[in-house]
Amino acid sequence: MLSEDRIKIMTDLAAYESTDGERELRISGYNQKDYVGLNMLTTALWVTVGFFLIAGLVAVVFMEQIFAALTINNIIYYGIVIVAVYLVVLVTYLIAAYRLYSRRHREARTHVKDYYGKLRRLERQYRKEAMALAKAKELSDLEVQLEGDKS
Repeated sequence: MLSEDRIKIMTDLAAYESTDGERELRISGYNQKDYVGLNMLTTALWVTVGFFLIAGLVAVVFMEQIFAALTINNIIYYGIVIVAVYLVVLVTYLIAAYRLYSRRHREARTHVKDYYGKLRRLERQYRKEAMALAKAKELSDLEVQLEGDKS
């Protein structure tokens, strides 16, 4: 038998599964440290690639000025500046990534807990109905048996 409450729960579960559910279930499967660490590593890799691509493009654009001012002191100075800027950019992105992925994991865990809570509630309703049907069947069988005994 279908009840409004059970239909509402099933609709909520289906809506969650079709939107964010798959991603959040996957995220919550990770330990928070592992999830955040893996994504920070990925972020560091892409920040490094992006930084050196941009630095290479800037070097190509200003190639004449770079070769005109080329001395050992300038090479060392600009090398230090480039490394310092890279480290500042990298640390900034890693802090942002840490906050972002920690929040995502925390929110996914919360949503998945709610999801599993609704699944448990739905299961309890099915069990309760199954027990009621089993009792009704027992009573029906008992009535049939008693009627058979009277005959």
